[in-house]
Amino acid sequence: MTPEDRTAITDLISLHGHLTDAGELDRQDELFTEDITYDVPPSASGWPRA
Repeated sequence: MTPEDRTAITDLISLHGHLTDAGELDRQDELFTEDITYDVPPSASGWPRA
């Protein structure tokens, strides 16, 4: 794996955390492909935020 690959993966993981924490679920297209299935159990406390 190249240093550039590692940086890209780290950036993607960080962006996922920031978008999720901010409740910006409408920006998930920046993280995933169109065919994603994202399943969050009801026990996820307070998620998604209103």
